[in-house]
Amino acid sequence: MKMILADDEAVITRGLQKLIDWSALGIDITGVYEDGKSAFEGIVLHRPDLALLDISMPGMTGIDILKECGMMRLKTQI
Repeated sequence: MKMILADDEAVITRGLQKLIDWSALGIDITGVYEDGKSAFEGIVLHRPDLALLDISMPGMTGIDILKECGMMRLKTQI
């Protein structure tokens, strides 16, 4: 499975990448984003299976991204 991470605090995304053995879970992190707008663009462009998003980010919130993905009927699980 492909997954993206998005959080405006880089220490959070780095920590998530180090704390969890994603490959053992069959997950490949294909993108890491620091703002909501670029995270949304990454979802639309790369169509990951999963997206782990911060709720409060500049550009777009995680909630905004969830709504937009729903309206576009994207299959990414958020």
